[in-house]
Amino acid sequence: SFPPEATIAVRLEPNKASSLVTSLPYGSEVLATAARGTYLQFKLDKGQNNEVQYVWVPRVLDGLVLFVEKSDPVKVEKDAEAAAAVASTEEAILEQQDQIQRFQLWWAEGKGKEAAGLHPMLSLLDAAVLADIIAAGANYHNCLSADRLDALQRHTSKSNGPGLEALQRALQAKGGAKSQARAVGSVIFKE
Repeated sequence: SFPPEATIAVRLEPNKASSLVTSLPYGSEVLATAARGTYLQFKLDKGQNNEVQYVWVPRVLDGLVLFVEKSDPVKVEKDAEAAAAVASTEEAILEQQDQIQRFQLWWAEGKGKEAAGLHPMLSLLDAAVLADIIAAGANYHNCLSADRLDALQRHTSKSNGPGLEALQRALQAKGGAKSQARAVGSVIFKE
């Protein structure tokens, strides 16, 4: 159960990585204006010049229901259990998106080029191609044209270094150029 001395984080966005605005004490009530996953949005009165800010609090945290509807707590408990399963998936997706964005920023700052040069697979790639793949996120088919895939196929066929098996398998992917680009881009991005 939720300990009376604990507080609930109030954040700008509906995820744990978002900026903390304030916290609410045990027993707080909110009038939700929206819901996303396991988070509730409500208006926070800042008290200065009648300013209002829309903020988010978790309704369910690690399976523990923090806020319940006053009308039907049993229904809320069942909904919370179902939402917890969905939320864990949503939170995992959001965390993965945040991680990818942090990596893309790190790479854009020029910190990844040295590491790529030391990696057996990434060192085979032209720096411009590698930068395009990282910037593309999940849209590898937009930057890995048939020509680029063909050049990569030629480079990997000449090299027998360790760690190239996954890339060589991805280059053999079925389903056309788009599927092959996605498979190759995924392997490269994970490295």
